[in-house]
Amino acid sequence: MLVSEKFIDNYAAALMDLALETKKFDHYLEVSNMIVELFKQDPEYVKLMMNADITKEERKKILAKPFQKAVDPLILNALFLLIDREAFCYVRRIFKRLRKIINISYDVQYGNIFSIQPLTKKQIEIIENKLSKKFGYHIELVNKIDPSLLGGVRVKIKHEIIDGSIAGQLETMRQKAIHNK
Repeated sequence: MLVSEKFIDNYAAALMDLALETKKFDHYLEVSNMIVELFKQDPEYVKLMMNADITKEERKKILAKPFQKAVDPLILNALFLLIDREAFCYVRRIFKRLRKIINISYDVQYGNIFSIQPLTKKQIEIIENKLSKKFGYHIELVNKIDPSLLGGVRVKIKHEIIDGSIAGQLETMRQKAIHNK
């Protein structure tokens, strides 16, 4: 295991301990989702928090503005600590790992739903509900765009792939035709 992986695991475990101590699982999960999505959409913000030309105290002030009212002070302090250790580059991976740990305790599985164009939240919820019933645990899907699909969707949860794409349906029909000869 790389040092960064061990660091990420330890940091996520420490945040999980804080969630346990404060009994704020839902808040920590919500903040994890927010941080993962925010820094995915705006990777320049991470670069700003890693910019050595800006003092650590100034970076903390910049970070505190949007987060101070939105997150638990312990989470904000953990973010400040990442700045102090010049390790803010790991922020998304840490909170992804935290989200995974919390979801395991809630029996939630994440998966990807691939489509040719973005799906609406309602469409994703309908598919999540159907798959949750099928698999017997709660499923949260992240929509990823795959221009190679002709149409339809393909879902990947754990090691399972459910191919509802047009190409997948054509392949299924081809396989049936071959086996029926």
